Amino acid sequence: MTDDAPKIASSLVRSDLFLPVLLFFDGILMLPHYTAILMIAFCPVAGFFVARDLSTKLTSDGVSQLTWRGRVHLGWEAVLAVKRKANSIVLHGATARIVIAYQRFYDSGATVRFVDSHLPRNLRE
Repeated sequence: MTDDAPKIASSLVRSDLFLPVLLFFDGILMLPHYTAILMIAFCPVAGFFVARDLSTKLTSDGVSQLTWRGRVHLGWEAVLAVKRKANSIVLHGATARIVIAYQRFYDSGATVRFVDSHLPRNLRE
């Protein structure tokens, strides 16, 4: 059985991060030392959000992604609430919250349709 789930675009160029990363490292060289230190200290936080987005895995069983506590899995039947935002879909379960940044996938429209088709009927758009 093949899984028709959308795939995450794992390259920096596709995920719209190439230019900000390039500007960040270019900016470090041009800024005073204290500003560069603050920017470098911010890197792990920003890196977490990038890792979270790029680690999202959609399957017919559910969705999983990396969080501060490790990899979290949320089955489609366990989704209790859905919040749709401009660039993401937030799924709330009893013990997990997963943010699906659909613009990070190769086909964002297909990703939204895939998620909607697997949600419980009362939560579909």
